[in-house]
Amino acid sequence: MSRYGTQRRYSAPGVLSAGYSAPERNDTRYYNPLRSGGLNNFNDSGDVHILYTKSGGTPGEIEFVRQAATNVLDKNGLCGHVDIRVPAYDSLGGINTSRAGIHEMKYQIKQNDQVLYEYKPFTFDNLPGTPVSNPYGNLNNEYVYSSEYVYWATNDAFDTTTPNKYWNTMHKLNGSYNDNAVLNSEAKFPDGRYNVNIIVSDIADHNAEANTEVLLDNFAPYVKKLSVFQNNQRRYNSSWEHESGEMKLSPEGGERQTGDIKAGELITIIAEFSEEVTVQVQDSFVPMAPVDGMGNRLWEGNCLLNIYSLNT
Repeated sequence: MSRYGTQRRYSAPGVLSAGYSAPERNDTRYYNPLRSGGLNNFNDSGDVHILYTKSGGTPGEIEFVRQAATNVLDKNGLCGHVDIRVPAYDSLGGINTSRAGIHEMKYQIKQNDQVLYEYKPFTFDNLPGTPVSNPYGNLNNEYVYSSEYVYWATNDAFDTTTPNKYWNTMHKLNGSYNDNAVLNSEAKFPDGRYNVNIIVSDIADHNAEANTEVLLDNFAPYVKKLSVFQNNQRRYNSSWEHESGEMKLSPEGGERQTGDIKAGELITIIAEFSEEVTVQVQDSFVPMAPVDGMGNRLWEGNCLLNIYSLNT
């Protein structure tokens, strides 16, 4: 399978990359518009299609694949480096059973209708050079045939040095696509739900669009900040910070121990986590509940503090 676009069925060669539709027809074949002189006076009248039903009735879908591997990933738990695979084609002369490749594709990562990232792997105004031209078929063929086309939306067809790119779900803020974050707070895509939007078009600007929701889960949660209160006064406070690749405990806004904690009196523990969590406390020593309006990031619990001698 090509890492850019692949012809899935039929042995007859086709033009996988261009997305041009030819105006002429010869029996069940269409003239290849990229053959010598083929672009003269051609007209693209067919629509583009995305997530079409493939041979055997299999519905097309946006697939997520581990980068440089073949295993399809569960979209409800993506992590690390991910390839995006999309079926799409341009119909020839308005007849959907005859197909050529698309002209342009891009993908977007969106959250709350805001585009956080956009990448356009190719626009075939020009053809890719060596070494990535062969996967798109022999451009000297006179005809194009019905076929199934699948594209790697994350790969750059024109980058002859590193064409095999990926969506880095651990992308570091203000870093290049291959710089990894180690915490949610420094990630371009913190753990959570996102929409992956795919847009394809042909040379006549016929467009098609599809999207799917995914869940990212890259970073382990940790207690970001811990405070202990008694009689409405803070007695202890600390926060965890990531420095030089290590988590370090430091005071929050002053001294860590801010007063004595008395036995036999109620204490309140407030824990702020690095992301939304479900808190489970062993033996229910301090029953914890989420604080309203904080999205399961801030939890609070109360208990009566009793101190026992080890000699009794």
